[in-house]
Amino acid sequence: YKKEDVVTIVKNYTASLQWNTNLPYILVTAFALLISCTHAILNDIKEWKACHFASSCLCKTVPGSENIIADCSGKDLLRIPKLPHNLQNLFIQNNNISRIEDGIFEDSSLLKTLDLSFNRISHLRKNSFKGLQNLISLNLSNNDLKYENKSFEISAFYFLENLKSLNLKGNVNTSFVPDLWKLRSLELLSIDYVATKIAILDEKFSNLKKLTAAGNRIQRIESGTVRYFPQSLTSADVGDNIFSFGEYVLELKDLPITSLEFSDNFTPHDVFDSYVEECPLIEETVTINSINNLYFYELPFFEKWKKKSGCFPVPGKLKKVLLRSNYLQYEIHNLCFMENELKYLSLSDNVLHTWTGPVTNIRKLTDLDLSANFCSNISKTFFSPDFINVRCLLLQNNLLGLVLPTDVDGEIFQNLYNVKYINLSKNKIANIPNLLFKEQHNLERLDLSENMIDDINFKISHMRKLMFMNVRNNRISTLSQYAMNELDSIAKENNNLTIDLSGNNLVCNCDSLSFVKWIVNTPTNFHLLEKYECKTSKKSISFFRNPREVYETIQKECMSYEGLIVGVTTGILMFIFILCGGIVYRYRWKLRYLYYMVKVKWHDPEHKSDNKDERLYMYDAFVSYANEDDTFVHHKLLNNLEKNGGIQLCLHKRNFLPGNDIATNITSAIHNSRKTIVIMSANYLASYWCMFEL
Repeated sequence: YKKEDVVTIVKNYTASLQWNTNLPYILVTAFALLISCTHAILNDIKEWKACHFASSCLCKTVPGSENIIADCSGKDLLRIPKLPHNLQNLFIQNNNISRIEDGIFEDSSLLKTLDLSFNRISHLRKNSFKGLQNLISLNLSNNDLKYENKSFEISAFYFLENLKSLNLKGNVNTSFVPDLWKLRSLELLSIDYVATKIAILDEKFSNLKKLTAAGNRIQRIESGTVRYFPQSLTSADVGDNIFSFGEYVLELKDLPITSLEFSDNFTPHDVFDSYVEECPLIEETVTINSINNLYFYELPFFEKWKKKSGCFPVPGKLKKVLLRSNYLQYEIHNLCFMENELKYLSLSDNVLHTWTGPVTNIRKLTDLDLSANFCSNISKTFFSPDFINVRCLLLQNNLLGLVLPTDVDGEIFQNLYNVKYINLSKNKIANIPNLLFKEQHNLERLDLSENMIDDINFKISHMRKLMFMNVRNNRISTLSQYAMNELDSIAKENNNLTIDLSGNNLVCNCDSLSFVKWIVNTPTNFHLLEKYECKTSKKSISFFRNPREVYETIQKECMSYEGLIVGVTTGILMFIFILCGGIVYRYRWKLRYLYYMVKVKWHDPEHKSDNKDERLYMYDAFVSYANEDDTFVHHKLLNNLEKNGGIQLCLHKRNFLPGNDIATNITSAIHNSRKTIVIMSANYLASYWCMFEL
């Protein structure tokens, strides 16, 4: 693979998946494809090695053959090196070669592809291509060749008897074209800088299939020329010229082509009102002071067209026509085409401001592009019943928002039963009638992006095959219940339904709570939902990375807390009363004891001393220890302190009063002991009651 091939593959692959809503799948697959292509490129690079006949060139062997491919492009070569016999393809473009030496290819009979573009070649001699009888493709574009005898000797292409593709674009403009008719096997011809008219074709081009004459100054095709076009011709590109309409238009029906590129002809002309070919004034000034007895007569060309079938002449086999960017400025009136096979028609980027119609006899048309035409008026009869097979309708970048709201009965699109894709983006549409798309049961994609729509208030529930609806960059703040029901009715049967609401000023407040809840629960898919922005009641911006979290946040903000506050307050007060009552009941005897102790303390003068040493204690020390350490306490500690030292100890296994709870016994023991001895150990730290004692 070449680098540009990989880019093309990735672009094409991405385009084929652009409506797939499974973004992780797309990314993983694209990454795998990129890795695969990169691996192929690296392997391909390893196969290229320096050529033995020219060290500056790179060569590699053709798989399954001993033939080689040589790449000498961009090496600043001044001449073509001596070539080996087994050379199959030679790429020597973008150098400084100014001449082709006679017989340089004499030993290269196996050569099939030769690219000499972007050099300085200014002259081709009779023997320049001697030995290239098997050459199939020759690229001489962007050199210094002139279409005249000085650059092309007679029979310069004599030895190229099997040549199928010839590119002469980007050479110097003159009025003479070499004797290309001798190339009997030629199938693809690319030329430019032809002066004013086509004069290169000959009936001897019996195998020519594709003609590229774009980027010239061709104004017209002479009358009678069409019959000389070879019957093998299937494709013609005559875009970017300065054609004016003339009588040759009537002869187009005799062309054998299936594809015609006629775009970028910037001369403004109205094909319905003026069929006059321009006659340039050459350095002369014409002054008309007065004209008397002026009469208008029908022009001969228009009369010829009217006397025929009344239908526009179209080549019988023509399937694809591109008439983009031709600055056509007129109204499309009642238009009939002659019998044809037309399937694709593009009239985009013109000024076809009014579509009146009806347009008839195009029953095989599947793709129609009328985008970017400043159209503000379309009649209800423009799309005649002959549009029955249209699958793709491109109407974006017009001004249809001025006329569509008036079609309350859905008559404009009523004959487009089988259309699958409609693009109405950038049409300044503010409102869509409920029945505008009433007959589009087979619609799969509907693009209404970049308009001024504030809600989906038109009927779509009958579109059971709808897969993608694009309403991004409109004025939608929330969807009505009607819109949500319409979408859900489709999504319940079609789990591929996806809607794009990005770029709208969505609102997340109490009024739109049902809309946010619908986003969380609906079976409808959302394109790039994580990028949706939503303005909250606090004027902050939230993103729908986690729709449920957004919904729960709004739900909390919109809840009424009055009842909750009253209930919680009542509950707290009741809990406090119950708690206080329970505490009083639980400690009723201690409270009574405390009451009498306080009473005695204040009434008995003998107990007014606060000196703790004057109190009489039952024990000298309370021993706080864990049960696991009782062997040490009862044997060693007890013997040493109590028996030998005469210290009275309080031990919980010996001195605690049976029947009292543990906490009461511990409190009483500490209260009645002068000191506390703690036997600190790991067991002690792990004991709950030891921690209580501590």
